Amino acid sequence: MKRIRRFFTSLRSAVLLIAMVVCVGVNAQGTVTMSKAVLMDKIKGGWAGQTIGCAYGGPTEFCYRGVMIPDDVEIVYPEHHLKGFYDNLPSLFDDVYMDLTFVDVFTKEGLDAPVESFANAFAYAGYPLWHANQQGRYNVQQGIMPPESGYWKNNPHADCIDYQIESDYAGLMSPGMPNAASDISDMIGHIMNYGDGWYGGVFIGAMYTLAFVENDVETIVEKALQTIPKESKFYERVNSVITWYREDPTDWKRAWTLYNEKYSKDIGCPELILAPGNIDATMNSAYVVIGLLYGQGDFGKTMEISTRCGQDSDCNPSSAAGVLATMTGYSAIPEAWMPNLREVEDRSFASVNMSLNDAYEQVFDLALKMIERHGGSVGEDDVTIKVQTPEVVRLEQGFTDMYPKLLTSGIQNLGTDAGGQNTFKFHGCGIVVYGNIDCSDKTYVAELEVSVDGEVDRVMKLCSDFNKRTADAVYWNYDLDDGAHSVTFRLLNPRQGANIKANRVIYYVKDDTPVVTAVQPIVFDKWGDGFNNGVSGDWDGDGIHDLFLCGGNMSGHVLKGRGVATKSAYVEVTDIGDITNIDFLATAVPVDFDGDGRLDLVAFDSEPSGFTADDGGPEGIFLGNGKGAFYIAQTKVYEEDGTTLDSEFNWTYIKSGDVADFNNDGRLDLVVCSDKQKYNTLLLNIGQEPDGTYRFKKMNYDSRRRYIIVNTSWDRCMGQVKAYDFNSDGYMDFFLSGNTRLNKAIVFFNTPESPATFKEVEFPTNRYMPSFDFADVNADGLPEIYFSGEYREGWYNQIYSLVDNDGKLSYKLYYGLPWQNNDRCMGFRSSLFVDWNGDGIIDIIETGRSDTEMPDGTTLDSRASKIRINYEDGTEWADPILTIGSNLNTGILADVDNDGMIDYLRNGENELAVNIEGLKYGTGSIFSATINPSEEAYIPSSPILGEPVVDQGKVTLSWQPAVDAIGNETYEYVVFDKDGKVVAGTNIAEFPSGKKKSPTSGNACQSKQITLTLPDGDYTYGVQAVSGAYTGSAFAEGTFTVTGSTAIRSVVADDGSDKLIYDLQGRQRSEVAHGVNIIGRRKVIVE
Repeated sequence: MKRIRRFFTSLRSAVLLIAMVVCVGVNAQGTVTMSKAVLMDKIKGGWAGQTIGCAYGGPTEFCYRGVMIPDDVEIVYPEHHLKGFYDNLPSLFDDVYMDLTFVDVFTKEGLDAPVESFANAFAYAGYPLWHANQQGRYNVQQGIMPPESGYWKNNPHADCIDYQIESDYAGLMSPGMPNAASDISDMIGHIMNYGDGWYGGVFIGAMYTLAFVENDVETIVEKALQTIPKESKFYERVNSVITWYREDPTDWKRAWTLYNEKYSKDIGCPELILAPGNIDATMNSAYVVIGLLYGQGDFGKTMEISTRCGQDSDCNPSSAAGVLATMTGYSAIPEAWMPNLREVEDRSFASVNMSLNDAYEQVFDLALKMIERHGGSVGEDDVTIKVQTPEVVRLEQGFTDMYPKLLTSGIQNLGTDAGGQNTFKFHGCGIVVYGNIDCSDKTYVAELEVSVDGEVDRVMKLCSDFNKRTADAVYWNYDLDDGAHSVTFRLLNPRQGANIKANRVIYYVKDDTPVVTAVQPIVFDKWGDGFNNGVSGDWDGDGIHDLFLCGGNMSGHVLKGRGVATKSAYVEVTDIGDITNIDFLATAVPVDFDGDGRLDLVAFDSEPSGFTADDGGPEGIFLGNGKGAFYIAQTKVYEEDGTTLDSEFNWTYIKSGDVADFNNDGRLDLVVCSDKQKYNTLLLNIGQEPDGTYRFKKMNYDSRRRYIIVNTSWDRCMGQVKAYDFNSDGYMDFFLSGNTRLNKAIVFFNTPESPATFKEVEFPTNRYMPSFDFADVNADGLPEIYFSGEYREGWYNQIYSLVDNDGKLSYKLYYGLPWQNNDRCMGFRSSLFVDWNGDGIIDIIETGRSDTEMPDGTTLDSRASKIRINYEDGTEWADPILTIGSNLNTGILADVDNDGMIDYLRNGENELAVNIEGLKYGTGSIFSATINPSEEAYIPSSPILGEPVVDQGKVTLSWQPAVDAIGNETYEYVVFDKDGKVVAGTNIAEFPSGKKKSPTSGNACQSKQITLTLPDGDYTYGVQAVSGAYTGSAFAEGTFTVTGSTAIRSVVADDGSDKLIYDLQGRQRSEVAHGVNIIGRRKVIVE
């Protein structure tokens, strides 16, 4: 194999020397005269350079998305390189065979051939196409003719690269006449593109035309850009590259980095929205320009730079080499590149009866005709070209003020009963479904009816034939009014074996300004992270919520609320009666059990040293005295006959329970479970004895099948049980999950005809140490179940919906949640349904845990609590509102400050999140990345901080990944006021995953920012990247003023160890960082 770098020094001199022979210049009359031989040499050079460049970059096409091809990855050009692609992958040359299709039409029908001829020629050709070309082909086949076939509302790929890579012909047949080439591109380019996608072809075509009459690439690039409207994104982005080149003409990687930091997001292509790949014409034209400018006339260097820019790495060197070889001529292409080309020059391209040699001749003839048509002349040996001054084409832009967001992904069998979801609801102004149809019968055309807001919008004809398909877009609609919408799919002609896949459902919003409502906790610092459960209630009847905390390494504690949002929000009650021994992994239910108007507690716990043992303290029903003390009630438990005393029953063996009136007799009953009780048990309240003793009888609510509760060597919960009226029939049902012998979760539906007997519906999944809650999320009158569990089963959070099919009840997974099956819930007893923002619609609060050791010895990354706002019916949720802190096992809902708004208490640092002012829908794109501990470890560099922007009390902080970021980082930020108090901070990240296995690859181009509302003052902040792949972590530090500043330098633990948590001054963590939240442990701030 030949190494290209060996050619650079020797070939550059040869290229420039020969180029002088064929250089031409514009005279005072605005004409250029050149020999026909030179004209042919330049035309051949354009086609040859394009073909060589395509093959040179072919092996790396889209292998490097959002990253440069590293220097240590050799780009080879072996013997028979082009022949190998001709023989084995002829579709690589879509750059060329699309051009030749149009050349063929011009040759056969003349310069005035109608646009329909060009459209039909490629629409019914046998070669494969992709993106805008394929969508344009589909549109023409469906009767949508140009220019509508390329219009962005008919073609989601309108901004893609397609016409850019096939506009070479327009420039090569219009030597020195960029406006003539623009006219051709106006007609043909709109078959498949619009706006920036069309501009890509106009620009490339103009560069080819100018390469006939100019002698340096910088002039060619600058003059060609004059054809593009300055108001367009295309002009801005290519012009930025020119500016960066002038600032430093030696460092192409600097220009690449600046471009990717500023312009990397694709918003149109359904496949590459919110992904590291980018096939937008603006980006790939920029890469062509980077190659041309920084290549500085060297053929090999120009191709290598354009290729190493990545993304569509065959098309970009193809265009760059084609333009350069047009300027220098075919005869000036260094000989090292030519043997592979000569080997195929006489071979026809795929599905096109035309070879390169044919193209040379036909385009030469077309060029002569164009020269004469546009005021030039053709002699026997020479031609005189009337050179045109570039004129700007009209302004057109697609996807204006449209910003994509992910709604859901991974939907199979769309439009059928077998599909997981057929209706999608969102707040926005547009939608596109990236997907395809899979069917072995290539004659099958699916008819997918799409209704928008209850009315049929259209029927999509989805062809199984690859050459007749839509371009990976099942449906799109960019004409929606900004607001709430519902889109429903129904397959009209289902066929066995056919599967319509919705790989991703993307919706668009009008405003992409990231706004995060920071819920700032108040630290109630007495208890540390000692409790893992608790409940709230007004124990003393003063109208203010109080607390009962228990579990973990602490016994029961009763705290009286003061109705203030301060560190002294609660005062401990010293005499709490018998309930003090309720501790480890406890269950507590607040209820007025005896009907005296005062809250009581039904509570059970587990003993960590032996889960079936007597825990050494009373458990069961604790009656409140209205002052914060609770005393155990006397009870007797009878067999099912109600007269035979059960001598073996022991309340201390119960590990979970709940309270409800299951037989509607006006008395409260209990449902309980534990492995010592063998199975779930219903305890029906049959009244009190004269001395107040409560009498219960055990009900084997299903004598045919007992759901046995089991214990293992590790697990401690042995099942969780909660009561709820799931079908709203007025009779209480209950839900059981955890360690059942059947490894099933079960919903037990009460039978109205025979109260306290039950019918079971097995749940589709189960969890050890489960967390679940119930609420009617989608407002259909039936509740959903929010379900999660401990990390050995993935901690995947899911919502299941109750379905009533003619009285037959069942559950199915409720799709439509962007984070479903992709996010971590972290912990047990942690999910809470609540109307957080007071709009009457149920939202979700997720708490979690951090620093959890997994069985393989790795450590999960930390998580902040998340508040997810439900827009309306559970199919669309605002991006989460985040709160700082970690190590969270549970959340307790309470109105801490007695202001009528729900707050919540969570363990870890016992933070009280009480401020929900300013809470609103659409809180910004904040997601938590899942750490992959198997990534190759390395030491990262610091994130790159942007300049803080302060406006009317709000500050926007922004940062970008380090150049060597691998792409799976969790970004943590922390903000201190002048007194060293933490005023904001959490873990945030948004990184699409790519092929990231080393520091030199991965998507390092997604910018980050957060907007906070803070009082006037001076602030210091730090940002760090954390990943399980890192052997350390690095900080970037900044300051801003929203008036005297005290810089906070470091944080140390306050447990007596003085262990350094982090050091902003030194900028390096002192410990291996596997996701430890930088403000998630007990600590003190030191200056």
